[in-house]
This record gives sequence, C-alpha cells and structure tokens, in this order.
Amino acid sequence: MIEFVPFPSKTAPGGEARYRDPANPLNTWSGWGQRPAWLVAYLDRDRKLEEFAIPNATPITRPTYRDPANPRNTWSGFGRRPSWLMAYLDAGRSLEEFEVKTKGSEDMGQVIPIETGKRVRRMRRFAVVRERVARFAPARSV
Repeated sequence: MIEFVPFPSKTAPGGEARYRDPANPLNTWSGWGQRPAWLVAYLDRDRKLEEFAIPNATPITRPTYRDPANPRNTWSGFGRRPSWLMAYLDAGRSLEEFEVKTKGSEDMGQVIPIETGKRVRRMRRFAVVRERVARFAPARSV
C-alpha cells in the first residue's frame, strides 16, 4: 500500500482544503484563488466541480453585513471593518444587527464566526507599516 506523506511547503496555498484530486490526494484546493491545473484539466473533460468536493468541509460562504441607511454599503466580514460599521458599533449597536439574512438561514441556526485574534491583529499591524513605508518611500520610476 502506498502512503502519501505531505511535505510542509512555504509556497503551498493556505486555507482549508475543500476539493481533492481523486488520482492524488495531496492535490487539494481551498476554493479561493486560481483553480489548480489538475482541476482545470478535469473540468475541461466535462467533469463537475462537485465531484471533487471533500465531504464535511466547511462551506466557503461567509456572512455579509449591510448598512441599513445605505444598502450599497456592504462588508464581507473580512479585512478592516468599514467606517460606516465602526460608527454604528461605537454608538453601541451590535454586529448581528447588520447581518444579511439569506433565505433559509433562519433554519440553519448557525453563523460562521468571523476570524479574530492574532491573525487579524497582525494583518492590521502590517497594514499600518505598509502605509508608513509608502508615505516615506521614494517614488519609483518605471
């Protein structure tokens, strides 16, 4: 019996695997970004994306938040919170008030939590550093 052993790689895409190559279980795709070559080859042969889905993998869908005063203002739940949402939260309102309820979401009774903690703080810190560097970096000529 052949045993597949994954090797750690700094170039491997992050995220939880949601699709797997049946020929090689080490070939996976998280569903984000460009489709890998193995998956494109299968899809070109008229196979369906659902055939490669890993059962019990967490869904890609995330909650979306909408401004009640201006419905064009939305937030996917990723990245920095927009100023319109921060103004409401500073006024004492809760984040759940702004969730967009999709048809059937009341039946599910679960909401995928927004990523918080160390990673978000690190992302904010790097955004501030990038902003400072951009302010003082000399302009590049191409």
